[in-house]
Amino acid sequence: MHSKEADGCRLCRYRRVQEKRPDRDCLNGEVTVYLTLTFVLFVSLILALVESASVQMAKNYRRADMNRALECVFAEYQKDLLEYFDNVYPEIGKEIETTKQLSDELVEKIIKAAEEFRDKSR
Repeated sequence: MHSKEADGCRLCRYRRVQEKRPDRDCLNGEVTVYLTLTFVLFVSLILALVESASVQMAKNYRRADMNRALECVFAEYQKDLLEYFDNVYPEIGKEIETTKQLSDELVEKIIKAAEEFRDKSR
C-alpha cells in the first residue's frame, strides 16, 4: 500500500498530473476491494436463490409426473370387474374396508371371484 508520503510512486505522480491536482495523496484500494466483495456476495446470493428455485421446480415437475402416472394406472382398472365384486361378493369389499389388509384367505377369495368373472365374460 502507498503511504501519504509516496512522492516517488509513479502511479501517484501520474494521477496527480492527469488530475492536475498536485496536492492529492495516493489512494488506497480499500473501497474497491470492499465493493468487489460486496458485489460477489450479492451475486452469490442471487445465484443461490436461482439454483434453489430451479431445484424446487424440478421437484414439482417430478411430483406432477408421478401423479399423472398414478392416475393413468388407476384409470386402467376394470369397472365391470369392480361392479361384479360389489354385486356378487360384497363381503370382499367390506372385509377390505374393515381390516385394511389383504390376508392370504382374502387374496384367494379375490382370485376365485376374478376367475369366475373371466369365465362368465367369455
